[in-house]
Amino acid sequence: MLKNKFLSLLILVISGNVFATCQLDQGTPHIFNIKSATITIDASARQDTSVPIYEDDSGPQGAELSYINCDNGEMYGRNVMHLSGQDSSTKIFQTNVPGIGIKVLMRNNNGGNPLNFPASGPMQFEDGSAQGRFVCPAESYFTIQLFKTQPTLTLTNKGGDVVLPAEEIAYTWVTADNPAKYTRRLNIGQLMIISTPSCTYDNAKTVDFGTVTTNTLTASGIARDLDFSLICKTDYGNYSASAAISTQTATSDLKYIKVKDAAGNMDRLAI
Repeated sequence: MLKNKFLSLLILVISGNVFATCQLDQGTPHIFNIKSATITIDASARQDTSVPIYEDDSGPQGAELSYINCDNGEMYGRNVMHLSGQDSSTKIFQTNVPGIGIKVLMRNNNGGNPLNFPASGPMQFEDGSAQGRFVCPAESYFTIQLFKTQPTLTLTNKGGDVVLPAEEIAYTWVTADNPAKYTRRLNIGQLMIISTPSCTYDNAKTVDFGTVTTNTLTASGIARDLDFSLICKTDYGNYSASAAISTQTATSDLKYIKVKDAAGNMDRLAI
């Protein structure tokens, strides 16, 4: 009895290996590259998960990649490496900088919608055949997009904080989800970010000096206050701000602003 059971099990295992899997027929697995970049963002930029603060594409695949003897229902898909914390609603992954997220897309130049990562599904051949050819189009390419996902960033290096290091971050696969057996792979260069402090001031101000005559103008002049507020924002913690006045009618020594008097003279009055 023991011998018969062993024989039955052996037959079952062997029969489980007779099903075909996709075989590479044309082209070779392709590696895509996106160059290094330092992204500059204004500290006042609003949080937005629909409009990227940065976007870049890899070059196109260049040649068709195809597999034959693929079973109807055989799996294929897209996945990522070294990325985590994806928001399922936006498909945006976290990066090394809290508040900066990344989305990875696969695109074709045939006008179709960009494909998000990760995803997988069964092959389905249009003619209903049990087996068929699976093609990765020659015009395929990768896109990365960076988004500001929090109102304020926490940065420490004014020369640039590393958003992501240079590394492999995404791949596509056929039959088995294994990065070592990729069909297409995306490598990126180091991505860094620098934030520019941003200041805003309240609305334009009018300073009324009234009517200035030789009788009202004293030796010390006429003084009026210029009241305004300056609101600044930075992603680097503490900061100091300063304000200055500029004019197109400065005196040659840059100490005064020339004023036109009632007679049209520009050399009689100054602020």
